Amino acid sequence: MRPKFIGNRWDMIAHKADCHVVNRMSYPHNIYSQEEAIENGYKPCQLCQPSFGKIINDVAPKIKGAIEKQLNKYGIDHLHYMAPIENIPSILDQGILSNKRAKHIDHKDFSDQEIQLQRKFTIMGTLRTPHDYVPLYFATHTPMQYVITTPAFTKNRNRVTNNNDLIFIELDAIKIFKIHGVVFTDGNVAASRTCFCTDIADLDELDWNTINSPNQWPYCYDSEWKRKKASEVLVPDAIPATFFTRIVVFSNEAIQKLSEMTNKLSKYNCSIDSSHY
Repeated sequence: MRPKFIGNRWDMIAHKADCHVVNRMSYPHNIYSQEEAIENGYKPCQLCQPSFGKIINDVAPKIKGAIEKQLNKYGIDHLHYMAPIENIPSILDQGILSNKRAKHIDHKDFSDQEIQLQRKFTIMGTLRTPHDYVPLYFATHTPMQYVITTPAFTKNRNRVTNNNDLIFIELDAIKIFKIHGVVFTDGNVAASRTCFCTDIADLDELDWNTINSPNQWPYCYDSEWKRKKASEVLVPDAIPATFFTRIVVFSNEAIQKLSEMTNKLSKYNCSIDSSHY
């Protein structure tokens, strides 16, 4: 089946399949119907003028309203992505890439490789593995954050990430959930008990008391608490920088270091927020 439109994930503009702009896209997205283009929040190209532009003003607000209502129910206005400070320059240039796409660029990976091996399975109802998605969290202070910032000599974990080298990117939750193919979970993707969801109404099934809990002790020893705390939002392929709402750092030292690494930082809302750490 040939796509009816081609969407550009970078600027969220959709084009007819034969539009000359399509060949220059970095993150093309095949769209097979007018409804799909509208559901994903695409705007029509002003050059080729795809047909869905005629009905977008009527349908799009209803879809956005349903998503916004459910997110507001749980106080979700943004989602979180963690990254080593070394990766921020490329992220500002290319967006946040999935594990699979990031393999083709120079980057630092602070994830647990044993856990990554457990994420090599096909998600039911898709033809994708978790490595085909960008993983986001609903909240900070996740088990992964604890592991990468806290030494544990008995587990041979004596090299950890300093808070000044750990950066959080906050992303617009409504824009994220309007992307076609987004999946969210009620726990750590690698856990066998975790359920995968695509219906925004299934946010009701998540344990929000656990997700929003900032404290690790004494729950860090409970496997089910850790699983639920790590509930994820999986975004296909890549997320453009236009979805970023804030870049969060630990201190002025981190801002200074970032400023020396990239000249694009001034274009973004970058602020110190120690509550993330």
